[in-house]
Amino acid sequence: MTDNITTTVATLNTTLSNNSTTTTVSINSTDSSIVNTTENVYLWQRCYDNELSSDQNNIAKKVCKFVAMFNHFFMCLTASIFFAESLFASSMVHGKADKNGTIPWPFYYLLPIILAIIPTLGAYFPEKQYYGTAYLHCFAVSTVDMLWAFVIPVWAILTIAGLKSQLACIACDRQQPSQDSAQCYWARRSVKSLVLISQYLFSIWLMILFAAEHQKLYLFILTTFMVIIFGPALFVCHTFGHLNTCKKWAGSGCFSSLYAMCPPKPEPADKNDNEEKREEEEDNKKLPLEETEPTSKAEQNGAGNQKNNQPDRLYSPGRDSGREAALVRGLWLLAIEKEDFKS
Repeated sequence: MTDNITTTVATLNTTLSNNSTTTTVSINSTDSSIVNTTENVYLWQRCYDNELSSDQNNIAKKVCKFVAMFNHFFMCLTASIFFAESLFASSMVHGKADKNGTIPWPFYYLLPIILAIIPTLGAYFPEKQYYGTAYLHCFAVSTVDMLWAFVIPVWAILTIAGLKSQLACIACDRQQPSQDSAQCYWARRSVKSLVLISQYLFSIWLMILFAAEHQKLYLFILTTFMVIIFGPALFVCHTFGHLNTCKKWAGSGCFSSLYAMCPPKPEPADKNDNEEKREEEEDNKKLPLEETEPTSKAEQNGAGNQKNNQPDRLYSPGRDSGREAALVRGLWLLAIEKEDFKS
């Protein structure tokens, strides 16, 4: 097939109720690169354009382009909010801040907006020829690079947020007495549910993209069930992180196990000054009375010379017990008998 031959790419037979006439619209193209490619959405766009006037076509393109950009921005913003949440919760769990995290609180609201604008604009300018072309759903076109421009930034932000939250989840409890107890409780609970709820929302977003792009009924049914489950899951993940809610709903009910609270840690009893002094005196009484050993080398040498100058002590039965005196007397007599026997 050559470029100089007109190739019929698609023929759209449409019956228009205009003065009871039947109009057949044929779409011809001389561009052979479109034939047998995966960019078949281009054909449906051309067919749709022929059914609209020029003004209607321009308005539809602008509206669809805006919807696609807002869709991408909204999902990037949601992923960035999860990332900001992981930063705040991690700082509270590790005991790095008493309240409102380690960074000033306005940055928790500004950071998600900045992180959402960057990938949204970065995806639009290289792939802007595909924005406003999918009139069925005004989403991303899944057969071109526009899909990866939509998916990869969201996936990367959620992965970093999940890693940050899991590191805080497995860390030791370093809560300080000066920290806000309600915020610390919410931080410990949120890092446990962040990965589940964020990845589930991301999966629903992808299912809507593919179901709308490929027009598959079973994908729409599966997406509907996922959305129905997402509502109660989001409610539980939001409410079970609040200390006041858990105190009210942890007692009884079918969902009480979801709001069960960990038992408080045993705290050591406070001791007054009198009890501490009494314990110190009792410990000192139990210690044996020992002579203080000389610490310096001069003192050690002097103590050694005094021991060497003292004469050896002779055994005196009169100063010792009677049993020891009898034993010594018996040994002397035995030695004398042995000397007499030898002589």
